Amino acid sequence: DMESELCAPLLPAIQSMAMCGNTAYVRTNDDGTQLYDITDMSEPKSVGELYYNGLAVSVSGDKLYGTDSQNFFIYSIGTDPQKPELIATAKNDWENGYFPHELKVKDGFAYVASGAAGLFIYDVQNLEDVHLAGKLNNVGFASGLSINGNHVALALSNGLCFVDVEDKANPRLLSIIPVDDTCTSIEW
Repeated sequence: DMESELCAPLLPAIQSMAMCGNTAYVRTNDDGTQLYDITDMSEPKSVGELYYNGLAVSVSGDKLYGTDSQNFFIYSIGTDPQKPELIATAKNDWENGYFPHELKVKDGFAYVASGAAGLFIYDVQNLEDVHLAGKLNNVGFASGLSINGNHVALALSNGLCFVDVEDKANPRLLSIIPVDDTCTSIEW
């Protein structure tokens, strides 16, 4: 049938995905981060994988960012997006209940929607000193995020919350809009 003709080989559930040019970085439940050449989107080709137990990935500029429950990773993808080179790592200061769902990078900071642990903000400006800049706990189960200026919107299991992140060390909860069902993603 047409659907099976259009599908690539079956992957475990996709946790996160990021793109750079003709390369897709696909984080699955149990297979690390798979790399695909999508130059010909009708025939994507597997071109490798990164062997870390990453849960969220994001591309910003010439870097691929990834995180798992133990570490935060930065790869250079500027020379060849299909051959990422590890250039920085940092130990996570994750709390109980941390499960990274979404990672976005803006203006030298990486923002992580980290499940029951809330929002984590990493300073990634200096590759020699990647570190946790700030966090906001007790907002609900954060599964998605969007950044607009000095504000982050978090998709929560019980609603939508807005956070002022002008002071990265001390993110401040502005409000929560409750919903009757789970909010899993957001775009601002």
